[in-house]
Order: sequence, then C-alpha cells, then structure tokens
Amino acid sequence: MKLVIPDISNQLIATTILWSMLALLLGANSSYSQEHLRFDQLSFKEGLGGDWYFHITEDSSGFIWMASHTGLSRFDGKSAKHYTHYTGDSLSLGENQVFRLFINDPDEIWCSTLGGGLSILNPKTGEFRNLNPVNGNWPVARTGQVIRKSDSLYYFISGGDQNSLWELSIVKDSFQFREFPIEGTSENLYFRDNKVRYLLEDPTNPDFLWIIGNFRVYRFDVHLDKLEIFYEFEFLLEHGIQFDLIPAAEWMDEHHLLLSIQYFGITKFSVRDGSYKILYQDEDKLPFHVRSIHKKRDGNFLMGYSDGSLLEFDPEKNEFNAVGIQYPYNLTPNFEYIFEARNGDIYLATNGAGVFRLKKDFHRISTLGIINDLKPNYGNLFQRSFFLPDSDIILFSNFRVDSLFLLNAKDEEINIVQNSSIPGIFWGNFSSDKNDLILTHNGRRIYRFSLDDYSLHRYPLEGIDTLYNQKRHIKTIEFDESGRLWIMGNNFIRVYKGENLVNEYLLKFEDGYTLENYRNFLLLDRKILFIDWDQQFLLYDLDLQYIYKLEDNRDQFGFSSFVFRTPIQIDSKIYMACSYTGFWEAKITSDSIAFQKVHRAPESLLSNNVYYLTKQNDFLWIKTGLGLQRFDPKNQQFINFDYRHALPQLYMDRQMDIRDDGNFSLALNNYLYYGNLNDIIPQRVDAKAYLTGLKIDNKELIKGWLTADELPIHLNYFNKIFEFEWSILNASPDYTYQLYYLLEGFDTEWRNLTPNDDFRAIYTNLSPGEYNFKLKCVPLIDQDAFEVLNIPMIITPPFWKTWWFRLISLSLILGLVFSFYHWRIQTIRKEENIKREFNEKITELELGQLRSQMNPHFMFNCLNSIKLYILKNEKELAADYLSSFAQLVRDILNYSALDYIPLWDEIRTLKTYIELEKMRFSKEFNFELDIDPNIDLMNTSVPPMLLQPFVENAIWHGLMHKERERKLKIDFYLENSSLIAEISDNGIGRTQAAKIRSKSAAKKSYGISISRSRLNQFRKKYALEIIDLKTEFGMPAGTKVIIELPHKTMD
Repeated sequence: MKLVIPDISNQLIATTILWSMLALLLGANSSYSQEHLRFDQLSFKEGLGGDWYFHITEDSSGFIWMASHTGLSRFDGKSAKHYTHYTGDSLSLGENQVFRLFINDPDEIWCSTLGGGLSILNPKTGEFRNLNPVNGNWPVARTGQVIRKSDSLYYFISGGDQNSLWELSIVKDSFQFREFPIEGTSENLYFRDNKVRYLLEDPTNPDFLWIIGNFRVYRFDVHLDKLEIFYEFEFLLEHGIQFDLIPAAEWMDEHHLLLSIQYFGITKFSVRDGSYKILYQDEDKLPFHVRSIHKKRDGNFLMGYSDGSLLEFDPEKNEFNAVGIQYPYNLTPNFEYIFEARNGDIYLATNGAGVFRLKKDFHRISTLGIINDLKPNYGNLFQRSFFLPDSDIILFSNFRVDSLFLLNAKDEEINIVQNSSIPGIFWGNFSSDKNDLILTHNGRRIYRFSLDDYSLHRYPLEGIDTLYNQKRHIKTIEFDESGRLWIMGNNFIRVYKGENLVNEYLLKFEDGYTLENYRNFLLLDRKILFIDWDQQFLLYDLDLQYIYKLEDNRDQFGFSSFVFRTPIQIDSKIYMACSYTGFWEAKITSDSIAFQKVHRAPESLLSNNVYYLTKQNDFLWIKTGLGLQRFDPKNQQFINFDYRHALPQLYMDRQMDIRDDGNFSLALNNYLYYGNLNDIIPQRVDAKAYLTGLKIDNKELIKGWLTADELPIHLNYFNKIFEFEWSILNASPDYTYQLYYLLEGFDTEWRNLTPNDDFRAIYTNLSPGEYNFKLKCVPLIDQDAFEVLNIPMIITPPFWKTWWFRLISLSLILGLVFSFYHWRIQTIRKEENIKREFNEKITELELGQLRSQMNPHFMFNCLNSIKLYILKNEKELAADYLSSFAQLVRDILNYSALDYIPLWDEIRTLKTYIELEKMRFSKEFNFELDIDPNIDLMNTSVPPMLLQPFVENAIWHGLMHKERERKLKIDFYLENSSLIAEISDNGIGRTQAAKIRSKSAAKKSYGISISRSRLNQFRKKYALEIIDLKTEFGMPAGTKVIIELPHKTMD
C-alpha cells in the first residue's frame, strides 16, 4: 500500500501532515492489517471422525470426501458421515488409515490405505469392496496415489517396504498387476530408502508419468514400460534420514513442477532438462516448510506451511504474499493437503487439527486497518467514509488528523485531499445530490469536494458566514429528493436551493422554548421527526413552525431501556434502530407514533444492539453489534453478513455509506471496511438434495444415499420411529435460503427448518399408507421456491388390514350370511305362503264386506230420491227415475260378486248414476266426460263402483252449494303403465263444504272412506290424490280427485 502526499504550498502544514500520517500509518508501532481470512474448523461436531487428515477430493454430486487416520469422511457442506473399519464386517472399510482418495466414477471411490490395501466404496450403498494381500486380490498393503489412464488401465504407487509403481488392468472385474520397483538406495548409508509420495501425469505427454521421491524424481514411459531416475537432488543426501525432504509438489505449467524442498524453499523444476530455480525462501520460517501446494482456478498457488501459515504465489507477477488467517481457538495447524472445491470453497487438511474450511462467499470485503498502540484512549481512528460516485475511490476522514483522505479500492493507494487541512473537518458527514455535488462540513462552514481535481473548497452559501460569526454549530447536512440542502443545527434549520437560502427555522416549542439538542431526525412531508437525547419523539411542523411531542406505545412491548437511532421512511412506515431492543417498525399519526413490530435476536436479528440503518434501493441495511443484515420490507426477510465475511463486531454508531450500485464503505474504529454488496450477496443456485440417512427404530437403513431405483421405500406397520437425514449440495450459502420439509399424507403444512438446525426430521407412530417426504428451498434473494427432494414411502399395513385378507374375510362372511339368508328365506317363504293364503281369504271377506256396506248406502240414497218425486206427485219423473234406478240396481247386483269389470261398464254405470243425480238435484250442473282414445274400454278392467263415491261427493258437497255455472268433469287417460281417472268440479271446495257439514245435522257419509279402504287394500298398486283448486287470486275454485290405477286388461 502506498501513501502519496501531494504538493502543498504551506510547508509547515505539509510537514505536520506528513509526520502525522507517518506516525499513524507508517510508524514503527503501526502496520497495515492485511485481509484476514477466517476459516471454520470442521471437527467431531460436524461428524468428522478424527483430527489428522491426509487428502481431500470431491465427487460429481458435490460431496467432499476426506481421508484420515481414523477412516473416511463424507462432507456435504454442513455435516459429515464417517466410515470406519468394523471387525467381522466385510462390507466396511478395510483399514482405518486412509491415505489417498481417487474418484473412479460416480459409483466408486477408491481409498488407498496404509496397511489395508485398497477399499472401494459404492457411495450410494455405503458398502466397501476390500482388496488386500490377505484376500489375495491386491499386491501390497500400503497403497498410495492412483492415476487412471483409460477405462481399464490404472497406475498406482505403493510405500512401506515395497516402494513400487504398479500397473493395474481390469478385465471383467479381474485384476491383473505388473510391478515396476523404484530404486531407493544411495551412497548415504543413513539414507537408503527413497520413499515415494507423489504420482503425477505429464500435462503434455500422455506417455509420461512422474514420481516424486524423497530425494529423486522418476519418469515412467507408459508406452515403453520404462522406469528411470530423471534427477537426483544430491544436496538433500547431506541432511540424513528424513521422510519429508520434498513434502509437496504441483504442476506450475506444462514444463515445470513447483517443489517444496525442505531447507531450500519453493523450487521451480523443469521436467524437460532437469534444471531448477529457487523462487522463494524464508529463512525466518525454518525449520518450518511448505507441506502442501495447490493450484487454484484463478492460476495462483496456495501453499501451506507446517506452522499453519499460508502463502499465495502469483506466477504471472512472480510474487509471493503471506495470507492473513484467523483460525478458531488460536490453533496453529500443520498442513497436509489443500483442496479447492468446485464452488470455490478452500479446504485445508491438517495433522492434528482436523479440517479447516474457507467459504468463498464469506470473504469479499476488503479491509484497510491500522493497528496502533499510540494514544490508545483516542480509539475511533476512522471517522466517516463515502464512496465517490461511479468510481473505486473512497473519501474518508480520520479522527486523529484534520484532513480528508482518498483510498483507491483497486490498488489500495492513499492520497490526502488537497486543501482539506481544516480544523474539525473529520467530524462532518458527507452528503451528495443527484448531480454528484458532494458536500461536507466542519461544524461551522460547508465545503465542496471537487471531482475534477479531488480537492476541497469553501461552498459559498448565502448567509453561511453568519453561522460562523454567531458560533452556531452545524450538526449535519442532508440533500432531500428535490435537491434542496438541509443544514441541521442544534436549534435551527436552514434550507438552501443551490447556493440560495430558501428558509430558516428556529426549533422552538409552542411555549417558546427551543430544542437545544437532538440525537436524530427524519425529513417528512412538511414535517420533521426528531428524537431528542431523552428518547422523546418530537414533530416539527414547518407550516406552524413549532414543535410538539408525540405520544407513543413503546411501553406495551415490555422494554425498559431505549436508544432509538436513524429513523428511515419507506412508504407509510417508519423504521428505527435501537441500541438495546432491536429493529422497530412504526407509523406516525397527527399526534402519536404507533410502534407495530419489533424484530429481535435470535429470531430475526444477529444482535439486539442495532446502531445504524441506511436505505439502498428497496432494501434496508441494518448495522448490528454482530454484523450487517439486509432487510426486505416487502417480504420481511433478512440476509445476514457477519464474522464469516471478515466483518468484526460493529459496536459503533458510525455512518454506513451504501451506493445504489452496491459500493459501500464502513468506518469503524481502527478499520475501514469496503467492497461491493453485489459481490457478497450470492447469486441464486438451485440446489440438489440427497436422502443420506434413514433410521427406522434407531436402525440405520441407508449407509450411502437413496437412488431412484430404490423408490418407493417400503416399511412395515410395526415400525414406530422414522428419522430422515438429508444433504443439500450446490446451493447458495446456507444463510441465504429458508428450508422447509413436509411429510405428505401426515403433515398439513410445511415445517420451517433454519440452516442452523440439523438437517433431520423425526416422525413417530405413522399409520399404514402412502407418504411423500418433501423438501423445498426458498431463496431469500428472490423468494422463488423450488423443490429439491421428493421421497415416496409406503408403510405396509398388517395382514389383517390388507385388501386380500379383507377380501377373503368378506367372502367368508358373505358366504355365511348367504347361507343363513338362504335358510331364512326358505323359512320365511313357507311362513309367507301360509300368511298369503290366509290374507287372501281375509281380503276377500273384507272386500265383500266393503261392497255390502257400499251397496245399501247407494240404494238408500236412490230410494230417498224416488220418495221425494212421489211426494211431489211428479209421476213421470218418478217413473223415469225408477227405470234408471232399476238398471243401476241390476248393474250393482251383477258387479257385486266381481273384483274387476270392464271400464266400459264402469263408465256406463257412472253415467246412469249421474243422470239419476241430475234428476234429483234441484240445481242444474253440466257434466263432461273425456276419454283417451288409446284406451280399450272393453278390455281395460277396473274395480266396480270405485269412482262413484267421489262423483257423489263432488255433486252433493261441491256443486250443490254453488250458485251458478256448476260443472262436473271426468277424464280417463293413460300415463306410462297406469290408468288415470280424474274427477273435478268447480264447486265451493273442501274447506267451505266442511264448514257447511259441521253446521248440518245430516248423517255422516261413508262413501269416500269406504273407497279409501278399498284402495288401501291395494296400496302397492293404487294411488289417490285430492287437490284443492284455486283461482289466480287464491280463492277456492273446486276440487280435483286423481286416482291412479294399474292399466290392467280383462285377460
């Protein structure tokens, strides 16, 4: 980092500034703090099985595999599953000391062990195939690195007492080996064993393999089957017997290897001519040395020392730079291997401290820091910062220097702002309008920062000198959306448009007292919200020009201490930070402020100490004591940025500058943090999920992960406890999405699971049936949910609840029921035959009795009529009546013994009867008979004299009491399979007739009741309906009788 001091005409000022900056930034007790990378330690908590790891690799699914001295670990980014050797289990790992790993294909992970030969894991089933000398299917016990040349041809190295290169040919699961011994003797009597460590494939010549020994480099020609010593480092033989004289090797380019040579440093070695050159040597590190070299995707190299430090090498610039690291618990690991995953995460395998991980998305914030022990009571070195528009330059102030500074974020060059040596200038805030006019102040005057020459100038505002002369203090300045400048003082406000003074307000209450000081303010529409030092909410009305106090409901939330800060308005809501109680939402009315919600830790916030809010586009950024949070007011979602992003604890109420383009800066005590938010907010990546664990009644059913071929899962009804475990791979960082799970068929709604929770779900006592275990991710970035897992599951019911058992049981029951039913039916039929014969006789007797009741009744009425004519001396009428009556009596006598007669005879009898009634009826009435032509009158049968009582009732009770236009109508027609007879009159209706009968002393008529009784004898075949007719005004208009008879023929 460079400090550039511009030319300043005043030499005394220049000298003062120079020495101040040298003391602060370049002094003997000061140093720039480099960007410190914070690593997370992966240990037993995450499921790892040990603390000494040799090798790390990644499969095509995204699982990280780690070889250790206690077995094999599979890591999904959150938790690990550990595989070990179990005595007597031939499908477990053959030997716990796994030295190297090789991903052969998605279904095979080769584990080279130190003593157990080769163990091949099927990651989906979790089962191993063990190859070793004891079984006779592998030549050596200590197996090293493996290289695959083709689908059936492999090479590997072995160690221990048998240092060799091996060729492996696989033909139809048959292993064939060829050995190429590695010469290991030397003239040094104490160093005869050249242990081999690395097997490398030539990047340009596919026929060459390179083997790195302890003091030699070997070349193997695959085509010629020739193994030869390519180069021997003679100077290493002087250092006696040591295993790790060349502990690390990696290809630098197509023709050179990077070798870590103990006591000599990082060496560039040519595989074409055997020449070498020492590139880096740090004598202060001795006896520590680089134990692992890894080439990153960006072309640079990471090198891990045995003391836990990291070195980065840029081959283009030929520069080596130390990488600052923060390890948890102050550990100093000894590196064994460095690995970079496809998602950019860095893994460090160590000897004694497990595995450390650096998450790529957590380290995109740069740091400018000063560690200084001079005047420690000053603290607060960096005061304020401001990202210049459309640039990578940050304008910042320092508490200890009365000047402003510029930091170029790209090359970290610092310049002093010209003309900025102004007392108190470090105290003022920065504000800019839409035209990139940048202003600051020193409490008395306003200054403009020029983007043309990066210098500071007095800003000539109208009447601004009066503030200086009156010693009125400027508290802060702010541009509103219209471009007006608001100068906020302790007890005054000035508003400028351009350089012209528009308004000036005195902050006074209605009683005349002035507001002498306040903590924060918020510009509203024609009003200003103030928060004073007593935590009262005050509203200043710009039209009335006085302040009044707002009532609030903060006491309802149960907190006793409040320090509200930085109110911000979004739409109709006010958002406020509070130092002790969290992040608040409120609405303002004319006389009160109503708090509606408070967000707190740990449910929503990183910390309840919230110090600052700022708005960027549609989001709020919240500065808490434990990190930054982005809040989406629309979806009420938080995204967290904390110590994992190299952010410290933020216990300072300093301004946080965030630009619309994402550039931000944060001044905090001895550090200035800067970067671009678009870099630290990860992009959406749709994840993949695997069901990696299924325990039934605490018994593990899945040792690898579930495949589509194994679906659906079939379980038994007697299982009681179901435990699901899953892994999510290739997702955005876990802090940027919300996870939900659901057991379809049991759960009624999705269950929330935070990324900090274990990826596990437990269910108990599930009923037999079909289920689907589902997972879905909801990215906080865009809220667009996607399903990542769907596992169908069938719990088999007990046999007595299966369909076949129920079918058999039902068949047996139906058979028994049918047998009983058949026996019972036979019995009932016998009983019914007896009853039927009895009932037929009873019915005949009852019908005969009914006819006998009916016939005298009718004859009695007719004789009364004849009697009436004789008494009136109407002889001719009496003779006609008697003749008709005689015919009617003959018909009645003929039909009395019959159950059915032709409809023709029934109609003829009815006509005779109606003629008799018309003769004896004192009032004339019209009679109309309508017969459906489709009715065969001679062949259609009806019960005799069934309709006569209804006709009689219509005449004597319906028409007799009507004064005019009396009408009787009889209709016969067919409907479906029935014969319908309708008898209708336009008389007085049943209700009025009943009233007249109730007043009359006449004897009761039995005709209708007798007919009803006759019909009831045939209730399954006959139907009777009596309808009261009404006029359109609801008045009685007569009666209609509908009799439905079966259409029965005489045959």
